[in-house]
Amino acid sequence: MAQAIEYSASPTGAAFHKSNKFIRCMLGPVGSGKSVTCIMEMLQRAIQQAPYNGIRKSRHAIIRNSYPELKTTTLATFSDWIPFAKINWQPPIKASIFIKDIGDGTSLDAEFLFLALDRPQDSKKLLSLELTTAFINECREIPKDILDVLTGRVGRFPSVREGGTTWSGIIMDSNPPSTDSWIYRIFEEEKPDDWVLFKQPAGLLLKGVDYVPNPDAENIQYLPNGHEYYMRQLSGKSANWIKSYILGQYADNMDGKPIYAEWNDDLHISESEINPIRGLPVYVGLDFGLTPAAAFAQITSRGQLIVLDELVSEDMGIRSFTESLMQPLLNTKYKDCPLEVFGDPAGVKRSDTDERTVFQELLSMGIYAQPTETNSPLARWEAVKFWLNKMVDGKPAIQVDARCHNLRKGFNGGYRFKRLQTSGERYADKADKNEYSHLADAFQYLCQGIKSDKPKKQIPIVSTMIIDSSVGY
Repeated sequence: MAQAIEYSASPTGAAFHKSNKFIRCMLGPVGSGKSVTCIMEMLQRAIQQAPYNGIRKSRHAIIRNSYPELKTTTLATFSDWIPFAKINWQPPIKASIFIKDIGDGTSLDAEFLFLALDRPQDSKKLLSLELTTAFINECREIPKDILDVLTGRVGRFPSVREGGTTWSGIIMDSNPPSTDSWIYRIFEEEKPDDWVLFKQPAGLLLKGVDYVPNPDAENIQYLPNGHEYYMRQLSGKSANWIKSYILGQYADNMDGKPIYAEWNDDLHISESEINPIRGLPVYVGLDFGLTPAAAFAQITSRGQLIVLDELVSEDMGIRSFTESLMQPLLNTKYKDCPLEVFGDPAGVKRSDTDERTVFQELLSMGIYAQPTETNSPLARWEAVKFWLNKMVDGKPAIQVDARCHNLRKGFNGGYRFKRLQTSGERYADKADKNEYSHLADAFQYLCQGIKSDKPKKQIPIVSTMIIDSSVGY
């Protein structure tokens, strides 16, 4: 007789089980049932393996970054949910499940290998394995080299002579990593066709400065005291720790304090691609210098700010930046939209070489740009926070296209106050000048410009426009 397991998948878990993607990853807060979902997924795939001579054979690897955590967490969860598995504790630890009749006259013969791998060189331990599937528990702690080798080890058991695998692949779970992680880079930026990411709801929600229970939190009925499980973990924790383990959002591994604590990656990043709305003005914010950057946005008829594109550069003047990057985008994607451009007011300073300002240089290329009223950092930050703190029709007033990778990383902590080298947690009062600050500044100018009461001038995008470059500001 088949063994009975009482398991009810969460909404995210149910979607996870339905997918047949080769590589699947589930991210969520602590205590959300991620590991149980993955263990049940492996058992389900073992049961679904097509029988050969009446036996459903499969072999699975379960990987954790260290041996102590493998035994005390991963293996403990496995044993709790599959108590009838026979475990051989001699390294490598192996769990075996043999059920003579699973209810349809076929037998189940499944083997689970528990491996501790935390260094790239540990990948050699996998080279001789022939597996059906693999599960990487807390994948943010595992080098990508391990995953790379695993992709060639799954799908090899049972052999083709015995019918081959019905499904093979790799599943993973983790608390959300930093935006510098290979997980973020692949699942959020590269997005390979046969890879898919599942995100669970937060345990708590941040409302203003208060944390409140999230009614959509998963696995809450199985946690001690429900939402109180999360509430009592808040004390003594950094905002970054809370962001990853409680809110289930991408954090950062940088030494500093995020400038935009109001940012919520789950709320402010659009789930689908945002396309420009024909006929509506497109607003562009520009930061100058030798690392010009630009942000592009529109305001919908409902008053929502939609951020569509970003441009970043390095060691490039404003003319090269405009001609090679900005104008081609404006003349194609935004050709049917009036244009309003706002830039750093420091750009009104005349050049030491030809006495022309940056704004005059832009005008000579057919782009009328306006300096914002002030370059005060506080005013710029508040212009952005105005949108982050606002709701429109019950939804966040700002939506950022997921393709704006640099802006997103900046919001997630890349744009930050630097920690001072003193005792205690003290931070500078100026933004750290790094690879995220230029685009962050450009977006601030955009938000300042559209919020300003000054009269604005709109012009259509015409790439062949000829303008008298002697016109000044």
